[in-house]
Amino acid sequence: MEVELKLQYRAWFSLLCTLMLWIPIRSQTISLYSSRPVNVGARAAGFAEAYVTDAYDANSMYWNPAALVYLQRSSIVMNHSQERIINTMNENIAVPFQIRRGEAVAIGLTVNHVGYIESSPNFDFHVIQYGYDIVYSREVVPTVSVGAGLGVRYAKSTTASLWGVSSSMGVFYSPSQEISYGAVLSGIGSGILYASDRTTTSLSSENLPRSLQAGATLRFPPTFSQTFFTISVANEKVFGQDGIRYKGGMELFLFKVLALRGGYIVEPGLGSARFGFGIRTERFQLDYAISPSKQTDRAYHVSAAFTLWNRVEALPR
Repeated sequence: MEVELKLQYRAWFSLLCTLMLWIPIRSQTISLYSSRPVNVGARAAGFAEAYVTDAYDANSMYWNPAALVYLQRSSIVMNHSQERIINTMNENIAVPFQIRRGEAVAIGLTVNHVGYIESSPNFDFHVIQYGYDIVYSREVVPTVSVGAGLGVRYAKSTTASLWGVSSSMGVFYSPSQEISYGAVLSGIGSGILYASDRTTTSLSSENLPRSLQAGATLRFPPTFSQTFFTISVANEKVFGQDGIRYKGGMELFLFKVLALRGGYIVEPGLGSARFGFGIRTERFQLDYAISPSKQTDRAYHVSAAFTLWNRVEALPR
């Protein structure tokens, strides 16, 4: 009888200790996600985001609004991405329109699903965010263009909703078909902060971190349909944060329709690689990219582009 009582006391004592350890951890856990313009496009991801000077297709509207005037492909582009580390999924569509020679506009629509990829018991972190973007670009003198973009974000959780507005401005210089330069100031405006205490998700407005990027892109040979090697480099300064982010990526066409891509990002205390590939035909393009490192967003990107009309031609050099 005495042995049985001792065993019961030990069982209750073990259960009490387990509860004492578990309750503080559960109550103190909090998850944060700051909304921002999404890094759109599998090709851009394969270049390790060194995309501020590559006027390739409509996805360039998210990287440098001034690049629209010199787009190489006038395609409607659909994008899908997942970021496992913050449990979010993004869907996007971007379309360019040439108003007249040396003047272009692009429109983009984005849907972000936060907390829907994986679910955990008693963990309410579900937000849907809608994004609406419009970009305008104009050539001011031959080989030089400027552009600006406006983005509106609307987020909704089970208990609240909130709007955010941001903008970006850029300049693009393309002295020849082989090389181009560019710079862009982004993050001007407000974003939306998501916070979860494992019971409810709250939304609040926050100022986005402003950043300044500059870079260059080299292509060989310069003719779009014959280019088999492209290399891009860029650096980014996020105001209010120490250090500079350095980015570099390249694309190599092994065959006329198959391209391999790779890039690397170096930032204070961290370096990470990106990889991708693309399949290109005259009317269709499919791209894929992955960020495999657990120290980064652990994301993958898929893009599909369909050429629906004659491509936007740059003005003669």
